[in-house]
Amino acid sequence: MKKFSLLGLMLLSFSITLSAQSSIQDFITENLISFSASQERRNVALKWETSSETNNDFFTVERSKDGRLFAQIGYVSGAGTSADAQQYSFIDKNPKRGRNYYRLSQTDLEGHTVTFEVIALDVVVGQSSISPTLVRDMMVVNFEPSWAEGKISIYNFSGQMVSETKIAPETTAVEIDATIFPKGQYIARISFGPGAIQNIRFLKN
Repeated sequence: MKKFSLLGLMLLSFSITLSAQSSIQDFITENLISFSASQERRNVALKWETSSETNNDFFTVERSKDGRLFAQIGYVSGAGTSADAQQYSFIDKNPKRGRNYYRLSQTDLEGHTVTFEVIALDVVVGQSSISPTLVRDMMVVNFEPSWAEGKISIYNFSGQMVSETKIAPETTAVEIDATIFPKGQYIARISFGPGAIQNIRFLKN
């Protein structure tokens, strides 16, 4: 009888443990749709989106130079419980030269934390620019030369790409005919391979 009682207590304990583990999963963000990084001038813009959340308290953003040792650089409040998609962003104002690794984790209201996959971004050294400040006919995009081939993609305010120009290796400037662009706000995206991206806003008059 005593052995049976002991076995019953062991089974009850095992059942409670499983229930606790299952409840932890209920608090974790259910779906991280995306997590991305892009360079905007001297900063790195981190963006992510969830499809739904359960008891989400906050996100922790971490950065690393080697992909192994991470340090916290900020926090972003979560949406609690939501069945709708949620979009988040964080600006890293002090990225390091070269490759930066970013890691995102989420903590629920009970203090349970889950960590997501690491992403990497190559921060371009030097600041790109566009002249003249107010674009009319021709525009010149200046940037630090790279050993890799790149491209300049021009997007209108609606996010549609209206022009794309290749950048030859070791080039420091590219001239673009802006007469084909209607008046308005644009973004010039300068990229040298995956991750090495800068976005510059300009106005076409």
